[in-house]
Amino acid sequence: MEDEYGLTVKFGLKDESTNTKYKAKSKLRIYEGINDDVLLEIGFEFNNFLRQVGYVRSEDYMLMEDLTEEEVEYLKKCLANRRGTSI
Repeated sequence: MEDEYGLTVKFGLKDESTNTKYKAKSKLRIYEGINDDVLLEIGFEFNNFLRQVGYVRSEDYMLMEDLTEEEVEYLKKCLANRRGTSI
């Protein structure tokens, strides 16, 4: 198919306290109009890697958009308020 392309992502982690190393490599097919949000696909693979090495997250979605420092601070405050926590 001429409107698809491949993408390879690799993740690695070394636990310094135990000298344990984890590596993962995934090959993705990106199809125009179907899963063409590359950052979202990379985020999905990163979440999978985190689960495999023991860092389970309660949600699968990870924000993969560019944010300014001011936007990050604003979002932290909004999320803390919504969650009833403090930052």
